Amino acid sequence: MVRFPLGSRDRDPGQFRDHEASEVGEIADRSQLLPDLTIEQLEDDLTRLVRAHTNTPPHTIYAQGKEVLALAQEMLDRTQKLSQRGRLYLVAGEAAALLGGCAFDLGASSTAVELLRAAALYGQVAEHGPLQAYVYGYLAILAYWNGNPTVAVQHVKHADQFPGVGDAGKARLAAIAARSYAHLGRVEETQRAIESSLQDRGSRRDEIHDDLAGEFAFSLERVAMSNSASYLLLRDGAGAETSARQSLQLITENTTGAVPFIVGPQASSDLAMALLLRRDLDGAAEALAPVLALPREWRGAGLVDRLGVVRRELVSPDYRGVNTAGTLAEQIEDFTAVAAPRILGPGAARLAIDSGEVS
Repeated sequence: MVRFPLGSRDRDPGQFRDHEASEVGEIADRSQLLPDLTIEQLEDDLTRLVRAHTNTPPHTIYAQGKEVLALAQEMLDRTQKLSQRGRLYLVAGEAAALLGGCAFDLGASSTAVELLRAAALYGQVAEHGPLQAYVYGYLAILAYWNGNPTVAVQHVKHADQFPGVGDAGKARLAAIAARSYAHLGRVEETQRAIESSLQDRGSRRDEIHDDLAGEFAFSLERVAMSNSASYLLLRDGAGAETSARQSLQLITENTTGAVPFIVGPQASSDLAMALLLRRDLDGAAEALAPVLALPREWRGAGLVDRLGVVRRELVSPDYRGVNTAGTLAEQIEDFTAVAAPRILGPGAARLAIDSGEVS
């Protein structure tokens, strides 16, 4: 069985969940039974965390998600009923995928890869195509993040082969493919992937991207934000500006509260970079103003990376000697110096896959 050394799992009742479900689980353990209600509670806990991630800092979700994963693993040891084990494998896979995303936000790339690989194994055992597609899409993100865009393309192609993925999941994979191709400088393939991500969505849905949704969803706002980054990689300022503005406009029009909080700041950062490419320094400073005011816990790796690109542009020869550009670059440097990835720090506990097989 895939396992992770999670260390202490002390609960904070005010932050996580009631003690009743865990007490039921303890009774079940003593009697060698696993009531379905216990699994239902765990599924509910996982659903709440996935949906809360849109407006909850990643380090909070990370701390609580570890307990969901550990409980799912413990319950797998206490039942041999195939239907229950299938549900628990799915919960464990979803929890590991959620944790992998949080670890990436917090700057722990190697931990994120380990967690996502574990999620892929759980998805394989559960024979759940949408979960595996989501995970391999995220592995593609980490691959190009770590300087391996060719591997990223391979992961996306693999993800696209899994059955049962709905239209939102397909749009997500297309947007990730666009970013992967853009890192390779393959303009035509990038454009085709962007166009695919923007296709009208039909009625195909799946359990991960649509029903569970939350952090696993891929709204139109998120599509536009991702595409703006792809355009920037190609130094297509006009395309990036259009996509970034579209993302921000859609966020303004969305009243459901379902859009992840971080999408807006990332789109604003892309907009600032696009404006710098056409020498609109004042516009870039205006776009960055709300971003630079973000609390530390929301300064995740994706946003920090985007701002790093903006800073490099501000200190490039095009802006040498421009006081406003130098001041803005310093503000970005101060912002990233206390960013969220430092919360885990270099001494953060690693979550490693044991050598035992998934059973």
